[in-house]
Amino acid sequence: MAITRSKLFLFVLGGCLSWLVGPCVWSAEVRFDISQREAYLNAPVTLTIQIQDAGDWTEPTIGPIDGAAVQPKPTVSRATQVSVVNGKMTQRETATLTYRVVPSRVGTVTIPAITVTADGRTFTSQPIELVVKKSDTGDLLFAEVIAAKADVMVGEPVELTLRIWIKPYTDRDFSLRVQANDMWGLVDVGASAWGDFAEALGNARDAFGATRLKAVEVLRDDGQGGQSAYYQYDWKITHWPQQPGGLSVPPPNIVVQYPLRLARDEGGFFRSGGLVVAESRPVAAVAEMPRINVAGPPTEGQPLTFAGAVGQFDFQVTAAPVDVAVGDPITLTMVVSDRTNGKVQMELLQAPPLDRMADLTESFRIPTDQLAGTVSNNARAKTFTQTIRAKSESVNRIPPIEFSYFDPNTMKYVTKASGAIALSVRPASKVSMNEVVGGGDGNGEVNSTELTEVAGGILANYGDVDSMLASQAFEISLSLIHI
Repeated sequence: MAITRSKLFLFVLGGCLSWLVGPCVWSAEVRFDISQREAYLNAPVTLTIQIQDAGDWTEPTIGPIDGAAVQPKPTVSRATQVSVVNGKMTQRETATLTYRVVPSRVGTVTIPAITVTADGRTFTSQPIELVVKKSDTGDLLFAEVIAAKADVMVGEPVELTLRIWIKPYTDRDFSLRVQANDMWGLVDVGASAWGDFAEALGNARDAFGATRLKAVEVLRDDGQGGQSAYYQYDWKITHWPQQPGGLSVPPPNIVVQYPLRLARDEGGFFRSGGLVVAESRPVAAVAEMPRINVAGPPTEGQPLTFAGAVGQFDFQVTAAPVDVAVGDPITLTMVVSDRTNGKVQMELLQAPPLDRMADLTESFRIPTDQLAGTVSNNARAKTFTQTIRAKSESVNRIPPIEFSYFDPNTMKYVTKASGAIALSVRPASKVSMNEVVGGGDGNGEVNSTELTEVAGGILANYGDVDSMLASQAFEISLSLIHI
């Protein structure tokens, strides 16, 4: 068969591409690694699992570790490496799973064997042993969480302050005392566990990504029977307890790479000039937590319309349209406004339970779905909308809608009710099929109607099954045909 010039060109081009690309097929590989075999109490180490050139793999489950805590879900990163050697391109894909392991006791801690399945093959690590030592914090580092009050209600905000004290490092060789911001720069932010304070820490970063906190120098108990000078760092969060009992905030674990020796280096770390940390050791402190009594609102005197709101609120209701037929949708708009001195977590605020209001359910059909609501831009109000439908033309108003809350200042329930909203409800019209299709005069018979809920699906719309099964033929009026 003759080969045309165009076919020859395509053949040569295809051959060139095959010669140029020629992907090399790699088989899946899995590697297990630990950042260090010698660890310090409460100072995390990093466990990594690298999965190379696997089209399909399963995320391993790491079981409980005696003497250490491990994060349940890893941080996953992916990388692609492309290289060309002797005109052939090779490509390797790597997925890296990173876990934080935090030792909780001194001694030997064993990470059990870990199994990963990649491309149908099973890879199992050897048990990994860590030698855990106590990093003697001594008088170098202290941490505490302080609560603004000791007794709060469920849903009531309480201000928490994470306070960290770090002893300034003084280098006698250079006659240098490290400044407060530089000492904070030695906090190992990644190795520390911040819990509920992580967002506040992120908000303390400047335009260059550095964390800047306003530190003060104070005297405090050094834990050795005396007093010493410390840099004190504070930042606050607002916490909303959701369950009765104690405080549910996990204690932060702070890790500092505390200096042991400084050395000269141009462009050094410290603003005091030309010095870097030549040697350091990690010190860690778990913040002491406050004892807070979280009480639930009392059951005695609790209104039927109470849905968990704690604080002080205003309540407004509007409805539209107010001139409707039986069964037409009416949109209720309910706005709850926070008027407390502090903050209320409006995202968790529940809608008024309309299905518990007998006057409303007696005259209107109301969906039972939970309303999500929309929080205003200033987070001081939340708007709920609900569609209701009048059951009968005898309905002439929307009764008052109630919103109940517990006021922690007076320790009493408060119920606010909207005013009644006047309605004009018309009977629904019944229009025959011939009037719809046959071009009747449009004056359908108007009957008194009432919405009722019955079982039976679409068959329930017919009371006479024989009529439903009969022929539904209709005549086309000649007045509709134009030639």
